[in-house]
Amino acid sequence: MADTLGRMRCKECPRESMRLRRFEKPAVMNRLRTESVLRKRYGIDSLEKRDAILASQGGCCAICGTSDCTWGQGFEKKWHIDHDHSKPGSYRAVLCSRCNLIIGKLGDDPDLIEKMTNYLKGHSHVST
Repeated sequence: MADTLGRMRCKECPRESMRLRRFEKPAVMNRLRTESVLRKRYGIDSLEKRDAILASQGGCCAICGTSDCTWGQGFEKKWHIDHDHSKPGSYRAVLCSRCNLIIGKLGDDPDLIEKMTNYLKGHSHVST
């Protein structure tokens, strides 16, 4: 394997260099990894662009309006970028984890969502 100057290096050297960078600058490596995922999955080229999308929604979920989420790992109280799985490299909006989960469980099916809405409107709480 040749480096940028055409000199030969073993395959382990770049791996070791990357490992060291990962431990020396975890915040930088996390940002690079996150931006890479944003580009590949949603066509969003930076964390600033991602944050601007959320700001354009008033800093709240595009469905329920909650604003108490954060970006990061995990699921509970986290922001999620909603996207159509059949169209890689695109996104619809930023949602809270609850709304994102519900849409995913319903399979992005607007007819099913409408049926569920009609059901909830037509059935009052039954007490025993």
